[in-house]
Amino acid sequence: MNKNPKQVKAEVLEDSSIYEIRESGLSHTPFSLEYQLFTAIRDGNEKLVTESIDRYFESGLVIGKMSNNSIKEARYFAVAAIATATHYAILGGLDETTAYSMSDTYIRYIDNLQTISECVFYLKERALELTDAVKNSSNTKDYPVHIAACIHYVQNHLHERLRIEDIANALGLSRDHLSRLFSKTIGTPLHQYILNEKIKEARSLLIQGYPIDKISYTLCFSSESHFINSFRKFYGVTPKAYLKQPFQSDN
Repeated sequence: MNKNPKQVKAEVLEDSSIYEIRESGLSHTPFSLEYQLFTAIRDGNEKLVTESIDRYFESGLVIGKMSNNSIKEARYFAVAAIATATHYAILGGLDETTAYSMSDTYIRYIDNLQTISECVFYLKERALELTDAVKNSSNTKDYPVHIAACIHYVQNHLHERLRIEDIANALGLSRDHLSRLFSKTIGTPLHQYILNEKIKEARSLLIQGYPIDKISYTLCFSSESHFINSFRKFYGVTPKAYLKQPFQSDN
């Protein structure tokens, strides 16, 4: 984040009563502008998110008085925005565990911000990050309930040795029925989907600095060599070679 962002023009309603709003002629930023932004996040539309954010703040930011402390005021505004954006991201198909994890991280960071300008610029970055996560998610909103639940289960248990029969039992289905339904809906066998998701998570841990042996152990690969071979098959290079690339793909 830019450590010294330009100032954002923001006004606070000192009195949010209907009487004072009518007397002053000043009211909250229109909900229609917020709705355009949040639905763009839900739809994974990065271009529209950027345009909506620009329109939102060009119209003049007006927020209700939530605290007598200006720092708390800015943080309350940012937290409310993150909470709403997170819910729309989930409606867009982002796995709720992933969405809430991202939200918690964002809110912890917001707790250190000092001004409305800092909050606004941070929110813009996070809105785009959430939108990208929706765009690249499995988009479970259109899946049958058991498939959406299966994907959610896999995401929650990536650090375990995932067996199809255990997932099926958790969902109240037979192993064969779940496997057939998953392949028909997703177009990928469930065992391959699980491996792919583990490799994607391995990439994320690798970029965060986790050592290869730790990643292999955490994601329950049978051996370090099995992990390296699986990673190379998915990304075309070994984990070490991947880190040396100037551009690391998000796919």
